[in-house]
Order: sequence, then structure tokens, then C-alpha cells
Amino acid sequence: MVGDIAIDTLDFDGELTRDSKQIHFHGKTLLVWKKQEDSSWKVFRYMFDEIPAKK
Repeated sequence: MVGDIAIDTLDFDGELTRDSKQIHFHGKTLLVWKKQEDSSWKVFRYMFDEIPAKK
């Protein structure tokens, strides 16, 4: 956290079934929070990206 900005990152993994095939996926998220005048925190920016599996 720096001043009124906080940054949170996360790696995620999951699996799903598509066309009877099991698919594993991996990704990352980035959340930027900004402190408001009333001291509450609100999401200022949100980004995510799925990283393709190695073939």
C-alpha cells in the first residue's frame, strides 16, 4: 500500500470440461484499490489474463 492506493495480485488455476476434454488453465489478476474520502476502499482498476497451457 502506498498512500491511498493498494495493489493486490493473484495467480489462479482451474480445470473445465469442453467437448468431453479436460482443460487446465492458469491466469493472473491485478486489483488496484483506491481509498475514498469516507475511508472506504473501492476497486479502481481490475485486470486479468489467462495464460495458455504449454503444448
